[in-house]
Amino acid sequence: MTLRGDADRFYRALLAREREASREMARAYGVAWRRVRQRLDALLAKMTAAREAGQDVSIPWLFQQQRLEALQRQIEAEMRRWASVATERATELQRDAVDLAQRQAEAETLAALGPPPPGVAVTWKRLSKEALTDLVGFASDGTPLRQLLDALGAEASQQVREALIAGMALGENPRRIAQRVKEAFGGDLVRALRVSRTETMRAYRTAAVRNYQANDDVVKGWIWNAACDTRTCVACWAMHGTKHPLDDELQDHPNGRCAASPWTKSWEELGIEGMPERPEMESGEARFAKLTPEEQDKILGKAGGAAYRAGAAKLSDFATTRSSPEWGTHVQRKSLKGALGEEKANAWAAATSPGSRSETIGGVRVTAERRLHWRERHPEITAADEVEMLPRTILHSVYEQADPKDGALIRRYAQDDAGKWWRVVIKTGVDGGDYVITFHRAHGKGK
Repeated sequence: MTLRGDADRFYRALLAREREASREMARAYGVAWRRVRQRLDALLAKMTAAREAGQDVSIPWLFQQQRLEALQRQIEAEMRRWASVATERATELQRDAVDLAQRQAEAETLAALGPPPPGVAVTWKRLSKEALTDLVGFASDGTPLRQLLDALGAEASQQVREALIAGMALGENPRRIAQRVKEAFGGDLVRALRVSRTETMRAYRTAAVRNYQANDDVVKGWIWNAACDTRTCVACWAMHGTKHPLDDELQDHPNGRCAASPWTKSWEELGIEGMPERPEMESGEARFAKLTPEEQDKILGKAGGAAYRAGAAKLSDFATTRSSPEWGTHVQRKSLKGALGEEKANAWAAATSPGSRSETIGGVRVTAERRLHWRERHPEITAADEVEMLPRTILHSVYEQADPKDGALIRRYAQDDAGKWWRVVIKTGVDGGDYVITFHRAHGKGK
């Protein structure tokens, strides 16, 4: 995160509070699970005893004497208790976020402007708490957080019900059924923590932008500011450093960590000449280019990283937006297929995977075994060479000759854009169709 001055301190303080709130919610969820587990263990013990007594322990058995209904009622009661704790912590966290955002907006704006000239003072209009109350205790669509979290009780109850029925239908033992139920129950904690973090960061960003809007005499917009580390998705890397008007919304994805930094007016725009201007935020593209190949691959994947370094794809090719009823419109990364198209994506995947599957180019098979062969013999061949020149040499060769020792071998030659020659050797007339024997650089046409 490239925040200026003390602003970084406010942002890090928010993340520290968010982590502590998440731990508290997780601990409370663990207490709820232990209480549910006691009733589940009692139910599974009855199941085991019934089977040992020769009873038919089937799905209808679960519904007899309200066995399943009793478990579901306890789950919903425990989730209501937990939702009360979670709502309180999430609301406190949003309140902290709004307060820290106000201080961050002021500190970062003053740092972005730089020291004012003698005799000039920069004043900052800070919003009242009343102007930001709609950001505390609510989701982005206006739904109260308590309502969202309360809904998880019914969902958890239904998921546990389905897990129990599925386990019995499959004839699983009590231990496996208990594990299945635990996994179903735990899924709602993951969702709740996602809601908490997403809505906290939304409150933080929105509060900052509202402060910029209230000070539009010195702030003309906001700049997308991503964390820019190996945990940052490629869509946020692509958006980092982009400039937006004050009425735009920063549409980060769920669990996103991006912030809105101030895009301040220059001193010249403020009517003061002769003042040095502060350097602009470095773009995501420029910062990403400075990462090591290993770091780039962590973000783009091996095939995506190779395509990026070869110039076949830009960061912006991997970014898009999507809309969902739950999270609204937000940025999202594209897959390699979405960025390059299926054919190119498959070619890069094949070129960068040691155990890549076979493919066919113009009716000629390229097997994984032969690809490994030429990679070992000719390590100077890059993934970009394979993607660009292997299809060109097979499909658009400018010269072809039969091997003088084996007429079933055909050599094809083509030049790359730099004028260098490449050769592919194809075995013909075999069961299963023609296939590539080897591929490498050539000393010249026919050589």
